[in-house]
Formats: sequence, C-alpha cells, structure tokens
Amino acid sequence: MKRMLCLLLCLTVLLGCTACGGGGEDGSGETISYDLQEEPETLDPQIASGQAAVVLIEALYEGLVRLDGDNEPYPGAAASWSANETNTEFTFTLREDAAWSNGDPVTAADFVYGMRRALDPATGSETCEAMYCIENARAVREGALPVESLGVAAVDSRTLVISLEYPYEEFPALTASTPFMPCQQEFFENTYGRYGLEPETVLGNGPFRIRNRYSWEHGARVELTASSTYAGEQEPSPAALQFYLGELELEESGLIQALRDSTVDAAPLPASLLDEAEAAGLPVTSFQDTTCGLLFQVSESYQGGGNIMAHAEVRRAFVQVLDRAALLRYLPENSEPAEDIVTPDATYLGKSYREQAGGGMLLPQSAEAAAGAAEVLRALGIDVMPTVTVLCPDDGDVKHMVNEMLAAWNSAFGNYFNMEPLPQEELESRVAAGDFQVAVYALQPDGGTPERLLSLFASGSESNPAQMSDPAYDALLDQALASGGMEALELYRQAEAYLNTQAVFYPLYYQSHYYACGPGVSGVVFHPYNGGVDFLTAKRVTVLS
Repeated sequence: MKRMLCLLLCLTVLLGCTACGGGGEDGSGETISYDLQEEPETLDPQIASGQAAVVLIEALYEGLVRLDGDNEPYPGAAASWSANETNTEFTFTLREDAAWSNGDPVTAADFVYGMRRALDPATGSETCEAMYCIENARAVREGALPVESLGVAAVDSRTLVISLEYPYEEFPALTASTPFMPCQQEFFENTYGRYGLEPETVLGNGPFRIRNRYSWEHGARVELTASSTYAGEQEPSPAALQFYLGELELEESGLIQALRDSTVDAAPLPASLLDEAEAAGLPVTSFQDTTCGLLFQVSESYQGGGNIMAHAEVRRAFVQVLDRAALLRYLPENSEPAEDIVTPDATYLGKSYREQAGGGMLLPQSAEAAAGAAEVLRALGIDVMPTVTVLCPDDGDVKHMVNEMLAAWNSAFGNYFNMEPLPQEELESRVAAGDFQVAVYALQPDGGTPERLLSLFASGSESNPAQMSDPAYDALLDQALASGGMEALELYRQAEAYLNTQAVFYPLYYQSHYYACGPGVSGVVFHPYNGGVDFLTAKRVTVLS
C-alpha cells in the first residue's frame, strides 16, 4: 500500500509539472546550438569583423562590462566603475578573481595592451572607429602619435583608467564591443602571427572556451565548453555551445523545421520567414536597426574630378523629382517607410532620440528641382545630364522601386539611366571601395545612439559610405561631442538635417534584423546593431508531448 501511495504521489507531481511552465524541466547544463552560417576569418577581437566573429568572441571573451537584454551595461571583467563629473574619465575596478582560460589572472595591463593593439596602425583593425572617443585614439590610429599616448592607463593590476576626448556618459556600454577586449601580451607574442586562427592560439577570459584542439573543424563547426576559470556574476547556464559554420547548408525553407526539431536552438531569421516562424510558435526577437535609402557618392575626386554628384544642387534634384508615394508602393517584405535617417529605436541619454529630436527632415517633392541641376551643368559646360548607374540589392521589390526612380529621372533630365542589381555582399564591397555614384544602401551603425550613425559621414571616417568630407558637417559633430547634454542633442538634430538638405542620404525604408529560438529555448540575449549574441543564461526546457 505504501509503495502504491508513493507511486501515485510521484505521478501527481509529474503531471503537475507538465501542466505548468510549458511542461518540462530545467535544461541547464545542456548543449545549446547556433547556426552561424559562415566561419569567421579570425577570432582575434582586435581585428575580427562580421556577425559570426562577434558571436563567437562574445562567448570566448569578456569586456569590462556585459550588456543585458535592454543593452544596458552590468559588471563583466570589471566589478564596478565610476566617472568624473564631466564624464570624460572612467575608472574600472576589475574583479579579484577575473582569469584567463589558462588560469592566469586578467589584469588592467591586459586591457591596456588590447586597446593599444586595436588602434596601432600596424594591426590594421577595421573595427576600431568606435574607440575614437578615447583620448588621442584617432591620432594613434593615423600614426601621428605612439600607442603609449592612448588615454588608457593601468594604475595597478586591478584598476584601469580611461580618459576620453569628450564627455560620453554612455561610454561603459561601448566597452562590451570586441575591440575593447583584453589581450595577454605574452600569449599574443608567442602565437607568431597566428593569434585567433586555431584553438591553440585563442586565449579568452569569457564564460566559454574552445573544448580542445579538435573542437574547431574549419568550414563545419566549433564547440565551446563552459570555462572552469570564469568567475562572473553568474555561472554559464549551458554546459556547452555548438556553432555550425555553414555545415548545415540549410535551405531557407528548412530553417524553421531545424529550429522546431532542435537541430539548432537559435539562428538569424530571414525576414521572408518571419510569418512562418510566428505561425510555428517560435520565439522571435527583432531590432529595427537599419535605414535603407538612396546614397550618393559625393567625393569631388571620383571619376577624375567629373563627379556631378559632388554638387548638392544635382543631388537635391535627383531626390526632389521622385514621387515618394510611387516608390513606397514597392516596400520590401517586413519593412516600414523611413521618414528619417536615424532609426526610431535610437536613444539619447536613455530616452528615444526621435521623440526628443523630432522628425520631418525629408526634402519636399518638387518638379522644379531639375532646373537647379541644369544650372549647375551649364556652369560645368555640360549640355546633357550624364548617364548614372544605380547600384541596388538584387531583390524584386527594390528593383521595382529603382525602376520608378529611373522613370522619374528619365522624364526630368531627358536622358536614360541604368540599374545594376548586385548580391548584398558585392554591393557593400562596391560602396566601401567608393566604386559607385548612386546606390540603394543599408545604413547600419555599430551602436544605438545618434552619434554612432552620424559619425559614419564624418571626414576621415573609414566607414564613410558617401566618401564625404565636409567641414561644416564635421563642425556640428565636433561641437556635439564637446558639449554633451541637451545642447548636443540639438547639434545632432542639425547634423541629421544637414545630411537631408544636402541630399547625401535619402531615407526610404527601415529594415529589421530577426532572430529565432527553438521551442523551449530561453535566456539567449540578442543585441542590435551587429552586437552579437550572449548565451550566458541560455537554457532549454524539454517540452513533453
């Protein structure tokens, strides 16, 4: 009788658990898998770029802070931090037990060395522009000052002081990004140029490490295990992480099924699969972090000095003769009309930038605008508007939109214009090289503040998509950076308005990035603006049928 009662009690408890919380048990300690879809070229935080590299580095390394689900900083390798009254100097105190995966202590000197490496011209980093807020960073990057001049100092083994060029209240959150990661000098020098390329040449301080030398199968997968030396605020929930580096080769239509049957636990989600993912009941996270629009090449030296798009009157004419309503009939799937350059998700001092700065900066439609372009052409001794080719993504809706543009321009300027659809990677490469005149381009900054997007167009910016060099625009940004507070907000608003009135970038639509998890998967933190994925708290609850 006692055995029967025990059995009934056990069944009652089991059924009760099935009925609550989704019907399962804590999946802590399991392997969580993620479809990276490609292999990064390197896992060297100071030079790595691309989403795949950022995701892996965030698992293997830890910056001074980590970012939570709201993109707010909390203690990482630093247990605490403080700022001076002007927010131009930040002091970080490292955790006493912060350690590398080989057991060596993480020191303030490791962070100093990592940041100096990122900005050293010999390193050739393409991701270090976010560090230009540090004192002397730009001059170091340009080779005008030695790396020792950088405004970072190790006061002692646990105290790091970072001095900035201008007030930046939100600076701590920036230190979660990859170029700010620490680097142990002795280990780096002993890799003889192979740092970050093989399991034996990766030394991280994050919650996970590469399991062993056989756990990175190039072109296929890499497996990480929870690091026994990690001593953050909480232990990693997963026992291991499995990343697929293109090995799955899933057709787009097969991704939903792979998530449903736990072939993968999380993955980037194409916008075309959003409805299918939601119908399948999969958790989806989205970020409206990209503004797509008409980008002009404004460099006077382009085409040997004959670039008509170097003239604002010509660019304005190309924008103002467009029928915006006709263009927006061809919005790509899961996109929204963009009324401004800076996205609605952007924040300033913890509040919505758009609500504070307002909008309505678009150039008005005007059939008479073509006359202004004609006057410029006459002054240049040009009788007929030269033919212009528009680069655009090889997407059906976008190509229809560009056809509308071409028809408007053909009518307004009495000439025929061309379209060149390209795969996204090739389009980005052409724009980065400055090999274009006009392009439908996706503008995605590396952070959610107006400064991060607007600084892309600053003179000397290595990521400047328009090849722009404009002292008036630079002055607005410099004043904003030097002043801070509400005065800076007004200057950022003026800088955004300047890009509109000068027709450097004409916003068309906002795009979102989507990520999906499998059934029962929780605790995966996705970051916007190519900020990576955090698996520290990831769990899988086994759903009972």
